[in-house]
Amino acid sequence: MVKSTSCAQLRDESEMNYSESCAAGKTIREILIAWQQSEMQKCLDSPGVDHNVPSMKTPVSVRALPGFRIHLKYDDGTEGDIDLSDLAGKGPFEAWSDSAIFQRVEIGSHREIRWNDEIELCPDAMYMRLTGMTPEQYFAKAPLEPAHA
Repeated sequence: MVKSTSCAQLRDESEMNYSESCAAGKTIREILIAWQQSEMQKCLDSPGVDHNVPSMKTPVSVRALPGFRIHLKYDDGTEGDIDLSDLAGKGPFEAWSDSAIFQRVEIGSHREIRWNDEIELCPDAMYMRLTGMTPEQYFAKAPLEPAHA
């Protein structure tokens, strides 16, 4: 029988590598990207991990709009405007007070909605914001077919 392993258990194992990465002089961004990639691969490669999870939605286009809004389109055809004015002026989002910075929005190499190395938003969170889905709905497992004994 294969032991069931959760992605959280696998994540705990890789946290031990964090201090080694810091000692090697890597930036926090480099560490996080490497960690995300290794965790995703561990979850994909591990026997006993439930892989019956829908694939994440990928943004295919983004453009800045007036009033701290963006227009996002995803690979499943979902698209619309997202109001980010609740973030404007807070913490790293203070940079948006320069409209030229807000206009630089793009899709990063890891699906993130980004303006620069300091300002990035999760594409899954933006999809949920756009559609009104809850995390439970967005990350819900596909229904399993009943077993035929």
